[in-house]
Amino acid sequence: MKIVQIGAGGWGKNHTRILSQLGVLSAICDVNSQRSKEYGEKYSVNHYETLDELLQSEEFDGAFVVTPTSTHTEIATKLLEAKKHVFVEKPMTYKSEDGEKLAKIAEKNKVILTCGYIERFNPVVSVVKKIIKEKKLGDLIMLEFHRESRMPLHVKDVGVIYDTSVHDIDTANWLFDDMPHVVFARAGNIKHEHEDFASIMLGYKDDKIAN
Repeated sequence: MKIVQIGAGGWGKNHTRILSQLGVLSAICDVNSQRSKEYGEKYSVNHYETLDELLQSEEFDGAFVVTPTSTHTEIATKLLEAKKHVFVEKPMTYKSEDGEKLAKIAEKNKVILTCGYIERFNPVVSVVKKIIKEKKLGDLIMLEFHRESRMPLHVKDVGVIYDTSVHDIDTANWLFDDMPHVVFARAGNIKHEHEDFASIMLGYKDDKIAN
């Protein structure tokens, strides 16, 4: 299997390292020529500055898209249309309709499209999922999530909801095995262009709640 990575800044460097350790990394693409060259040489793989150049020059099976959220739709569309399997870092797209379009393209071309919601693979969350499924403690009624951290400096185009709260929302959906029917949220910003604090309540069937 050969995997290419689009975007090597911020969190991308972690994907690059792991893909290399797994022996599947075959090329790096980043608009920053210095970064692209640095990681290409570090992991002994080809490096490119544009996706078009990579698509013309490389033979590969799948791609990791680890770029700013605003670029996900365009990049993923090109890869899916080229019939490549695609992993997109969260959030998959800025608009839900763009995500739906990507899903349809993936289905049309019979390739896998997935997103980086890593909490589903968190061992602790897996244990909770097992307890819920086996009803060892009865039915799950309410979930409570709290996140406090500095806003990453490399994240410029989204706020805390798209950057971190999406993990909690996805985890709640997965644990409840349902999608919310009611959503209430308040958010604001103090030091950033986008929201840097938020309070969200999700309502599910049978009056179940996630905060």
